[in-house]
This record gives sequence, structure tokens and C-alpha cells, in this order.
Amino acid sequence: MITLLTSDSLSPILTGSMSKPKQLREVADKDFLTVEETAMELGVKSNAIRNYLYEGKLPTYKFKTLTLIRREDVEGWKQRQERQKQRLS
Repeated sequence: MITLLTSDSLSPILTGSMSKPKQLREVADKDFLTVEETAMELGVKSNAIRNYLYEGKLPTYKFKTLTLIRREDVEGWKQRQERQKQRLS
């Protein structure tokens, strides 16, 4: 699933006197990961993450050309993988 983000859809998060680009980067730093950051977090290559996104295994958020994955979705993925490993051993 791909969700397009706009500054309007992030308006509840974007408050205060900062400029929108700076606010978006701070939101992305806190709540979202890039494809490369997700790959590092999961210990796989970025191409594997792109495949997961293409297959719909991880939800994707797009803001213009930036592809983001919610940090909580990555944490949920890691937990599911750990449970699966435990069942197999």
C-alpha cells in the first residue's frame, strides 16, 4: 500500500514556527525511515526493502520523490520475523 503524504495531511504534526521543509524532515526523522535506513534496521540490502514494498509487505508513504516507511511498521515487521524464527526452532 502506498500512501501519499502532503503537508496538509501532516498538519496536525506540523505546528510551531519552523519552516515546512524543516518540519517535514524532523517528522521523517522521528516517525519515518527511508528505504536505506529501513534496510540497515532490518539487516538486509535496500533492494530487498524495495522488493518488500513492491510486494506490499511493508506500507509505503510517499512525499513527492521521498519514499518513507513508518518506524512502527518496521518494528512490527521485526517482531513478526522473530516470532517466526522462534516457531521454526
